[in-house]
Amino acid sequence: MNARVLRVADAVIALTAEGLAERLLTGFSPTGAPDFDGTVRLVLQPSDDAPAEAVGFRIEHGRIERLDPGRQTFDITLFFQSADEAFNLLCGSANPVAAFMEGRFRSDGYLLWVFAVLAMFRGR
Repeated sequence: MNARVLRVADAVIALTAEGLAERLLTGFSPTGAPDFDGTVRLVLQPSDDAPAEAVGFRIEHGRIERLDPGRQTFDITLFFQSADEAFNLLCGSANPVAAFMEGRFRSDGYLLWVFAVLAMFRGR
């Protein structure tokens, strides 16, 4: 698995979709989304034959809340190969352009919102 692994004492904890959602909720920067009003789904799928995991959010005027990722429509969906990749790209420790060009990151929906979403979790 290509997930971030954290060592805590002798335990190994892999970053999952649920863990990613919790980190993004606590790392959300309201100053990065003052006028944003939309829904975002993050889909994690390591390979075409692996089952996908997803998390959803509503971001509205500097606030964020969880949504059911199975709802019918989202304004934008971002696809990543792993929770680790998503976390690194969203929080600014990885280059989204390089990840996009290498096929490790793609989007569906309002393309200009990709950059807005990427800014919402940086700066903390």
